[in-house]
Amino acid sequence: MSRILQSAAAATVLGALTVCAAFQKSNDEGTTEHVLRTYNLTDRGDSVAKLFEKSSAEQVQEYKSHPHNTIALHAAWDEVKRATRIGPKYREEIDKEGPEPQFKMDRRALQRFLGFVEGRLQVAPPGWWQDAVGRAYAYGNDLSALWLPGHNKKMPYSKTEFGLHVHNQLSVEPLADGALEVISGNLSCRIPAKYFDDLKPDEDATKPGILFKDDIGLSAWMDDERCVFTFHGGADAGFSLHCIDRKSSKEIWSTYVGGHLFGGFGGGFFHSVEFRRQGDALYIFGMCGTLFYIEGVSLKDGSSLFHFGTAYESLDDEQSEK
Repeated sequence: MSRILQSAAAATVLGALTVCAAFQKSNDEGTTEHVLRTYNLTDRGDSVAKLFEKSSAEQVQEYKSHPHNTIALHAAWDEVKRATRIGPKYREEIDKEGPEPQFKMDRRALQRFLGFVEGRLQVAPPGWWQDAVGRAYAYGNDLSALWLPGHNKKMPYSKTEFGLHVHNQLSVEPLADGALEVISGNLSCRIPAKYFDDLKPDEDATKPGILFKDDIGLSAWMDDERCVFTFHGGADAGFSLHCIDRKSSKEIWSTYVGGHLFGGFGGGFFHSVEFRRQGDALYIFGMCGTLFYIEGVSLKDGSSLFHFGTAYESLDDEQSEK
């Protein structure tokens, strides 16, 4: 009988602890801890929004000094949104049916944000990225959707004769064995065909010499030992990032980045990606038609170091949870 009572008591305690843990988990929404442990991209966007909805201007200032880049960068962007005033004229337009009006974000606040990014990460963001961010417009009451006209005019890609959009810092040559040789300055690497076999166009739609589906971009970074690259779409819900040995082409690691939706190489929407190295970290500066982002990954193993995005919307949250 005592064993039965002991089992019942243990079950009661376990049930109470489970309920308590669930309550604490739901109760920490709107906290930095919740933001940092949220991987599903849609939930991440909600978590970031809740954190800053309940934060005072003084708290936002404190978050800019947070030890984690995810919190600090979002805090710096929240300051830009708070500095941007939506006048009565625009609020009337927002409430009407039809396309939402565009309005300038505070230009001084945008420049402060750019300075904060460079100071915090200790790297200069790409010039095209800075130009577009510094001239950003926004839509709607929550300022989550952006119009980035500077990016549309200075997209850092060129389309090759074989159909691939290649970052302007690179040149690419198809090889006889089906691989691609990617050249950056005085360095080069060989990307095996297995990394882009699924990006080939349909046979019945293939023109002579075209090797890639429409709207596929290539961006890469390399040093003496490694080559990090991505084949990303123009309208992405995230992309795979690979690191290979520059000389042998042997894979070192692969990971999944983002879930940043909306972009395209045509129709007024664009998706650009460029890398910056800082020590053992690789920073990914990206921009799509309605948002921009920065991701940090470890050069050693590809693990995520931080996330920042002006919006988080994904068609592929199953991937984003990996």
